[in-house]
Amino acid sequence: EELLAAMKPKCRYWIRLAQRKGVRVVHGDESDMAEFVRLHRSTAERQHFATFPLQYFTDTWHTFSPHGKIKLFLAHSDGEPVAGILVTVMGNCAYYGWGGLSKDKPDVGANYLAHWEAIQWARSVGCAYYDFAGVGGDDGVSRFKKQWGGEIVDYPDPLDGYFGPFARMVEKGCKGTW
Repeated sequence: EELLAAMKPKCRYWIRLAQRKGVRVVHGDESDMAEFVRLHRSTAERQHFATFPLQYFTDTWHTFSPHGKIKLFLAHSDGEPVAGILVTVMGNCAYYGWGGLSKDKPDVGANYLAHWEAIQWARSVGCAYYDFAGVGGDDGVSRFKKQWGGEIVDYPDPLDGYFGPFARMVEKGCKGTW
């Protein structure tokens, strides 16, 4: 298939390895969200990025699920969840927003197979694009995303500004201002 051909060889290798090793990807639901968050936090600790509380993810689920615009993919190896990704859909684009990989079994390609399944699902629901989001630098997460052979699109950085009576408090981190 043309999607596989566009990927870097190492990416195809990991997908096929996961298939050979018997990794199984299942579609999770809200009851699986705590397991997903555990995997997500495991990756956040290793890669040093911030994460959100469980309630954030369940709220996201409640917002998108009535419209069929969210899917949780959990990859299992030897019966244990070892990778998970949460994908939302808006228009003709599927957005990979969050993911996680167990530190106990990172070498079975589960994360790759979960994304491959998500990309195929996205196409089946009419998406023309799969946005990995947040590619930049040469950290492990960005290297992973760059292997898929897509186009990197640069967007301007967001502008954050605080106005009104609480602006100074927010800018100073609310320290000692209460």
